Amino acid sequence: MTRFKFFKKAACLLALFAAAVVLPGLAADDDSDDGGLQMIRVIPGDTLHAIAKLYLKDPDRWPELLKYNVIASGNPDVIHVGDKLLVPVKEIKKSMRAAFLIEKIEDVSFRARGEALFRDAALNQKIFYEDTLRTFANSHAKVLFPTKEVTRVSPNSLVV
Repeated sequence: MTRFKFFKKAACLLALFAAAVVLPGLAADDDSDDGGLQMIRVIPGDTLHAIAKLYLKDPDRWPELLKYNVIASGNPDVIHVGDKLLVPVKEIKKSMRAAFLIEKIEDVSFRARGEALFRDAALNQKIFYEDTLRTFANSHAKVLFPTKEVTRVSPNSLVV
């Protein structure tokens, strides 16, 4: 076998190996890990249409919300403050999906959207749109977003 043929075969094998390693990772970064449901707490002024417009990739798919939720009033145009709606994660815009608290040093508090009271934040806790994190002196936190970005929350901070 000539040197050229050897290098040609080696290059082909290397390309196949690289494709086998890289392509599945790219597919997984898309939406394949999002088979679950995300909870959204209803706050004053929310409607199914408004929630769909804010959260869903395609707001016209708002009737999809009815498949996963029982509306107490029986009327999809009437939802109540404090209700918790379940939404398929695969339908949610990536920027509106849950983030995770990946680092917590000292005193870090958490308040869910629509709630008044803070409670102690937990490591690996899900953080949703309009949830609030609060750090105190000598405390900090790191949050991992679905876009793979990490944000560091400095001491004495309030972040919504």
